Amino acid sequence: MVSGIRGAGVQRATTAPFAEHVKVPATTKALAELAMTGGASSVVFLPEQGVAAQSWSFPYKTGLPKQMNVPQPPRGPLRGTVIVNVSGHTNGGVVDRACAWAEQAHAARGVKPGDDARAFVALRAACER
Repeated sequence: MVSGIRGAGVQRATTAPFAEHVKVPATTKALAELAMTGGASSVVFLPEQGVAAQSWSFPYKTGLPKQMNVPQPPRGPLRGTVIVNVSGHTNGGVVDRACAWAEQAHAARGVKPGDDARAFVALRAACER
């Protein structure tokens, strides 16, 4: 459920109340700027305020995952904010536009890409042809 909108159409979905990390606004701004200048897509996890964590990532082509060390996890679930930005490499060419049109047409009928992964992959392949 979307509970708010952040600048440039960024949506915020919450699953439970928690103390959002103070770096969320600066991180969303920085990732948006990277995408606008051709940066790769990225996923960042910021734990809720008050949870100490060390995180690191590896160069893009290594295939290694991002990692996070939480020395003293909170009692109960570890909550936080996941920030995902689009790739600045996406050019919005005919393949992207055709696929987006097909996704919107399906969504108008209540079908989302995540509902059927095989159908979505087939749709993308058809658009690429």
